[in-house]
Amino acid sequence: MIAKLTKYEFRSSIKLMSMIWGALIVVSILFAITEGITNARTLSTTADVVETSRFGLYDILTTTTIMLYSLIACAIVVITVLIIIQRFYNSLLGDEGYLINTLPVKMWQIITSKGIAATCLVIMSFIVGIISIMIMAHASMFNVFKELAEMISKDPMIILIVIEIIFVCVLGVIKSVYQIYASIAIGQLVNRHRVLSSIGSYIGISIALTIIASVLFSLLSGLGIVEKLYFMMEPLSDLNSFHLVILGIALLEIIQIVPFHIVSERILSCKLNLL
Repeated sequence: MIAKLTKYEFRSSIKLMSMIWGALIVVSILFAITEGITNARTLSTTADVVETSRFGLYDILTTTTIMLYSLIACAIVVITVLIIIQRFYNSLLGDEGYLINTLPVKMWQIITSKGIAATCLVIMSFIVGIISIMIMAHASMFNVFKELAEMISKDPMIILIVIEIIFVCVLGVIKSVYQIYASIAIGQLVNRHRVLSSIGSYIGISIALTIIASVLFSLLSGLGIVEKLYFMMEPLSDLNSFHLVILGIALLEIIQIVPFHIVSERILSCKLNLL
């Protein structure tokens, strides 16, 4: 059932994003073309007035494509966040909520499917951004994978490092998504100004997490635990220290994801307040 819900959620979210992703790739190609023409003319022409004016035109085109790229990249970030919020809010707290809550599924399954779809949306936006940067830098996927293969052949541990970094980044995305969901769930408890209440909840949660982290670090430092951990890691190699740091970050992310999911599920299961 979660797979079906995730498929439906993803299809509902990807329609608008696919157009923006396409626009980003097109602008990246235009930038690569204009920059390539400018570089070619710089190498093959003499500095006369006519060619200088042509260079000015190509400079304008290059600057315009850079501005468009920046605007679209910002739009991708903003719209991705808005879609995540909109899909969760409208599906569970808006008019769609009456239909969703009649389905023979549990609330945790609905929240999980939305979390998976939202995480996939963020990851795909990141991948499209990487591809667009490669296009602008005139780099091909073949060359990138070739260089990566050469690096792995020299040091196979790079594979594990890359996997660990990707894993932590995915956990970070999931944590951010579930923090948004928990904030919306808390915000819907009030009858008026739900959006402001949700924003306030998100800010409050962020502040609370910062305070808790600061207090825990101060306590651990006061008890000498931080210093002991430092001395325990000092004899280890840089690679082993890196693995421990990654493991610690992953545990911290999971510790936050679980309460966010439980809070969202419990509130929406027991205290759902439809519009």
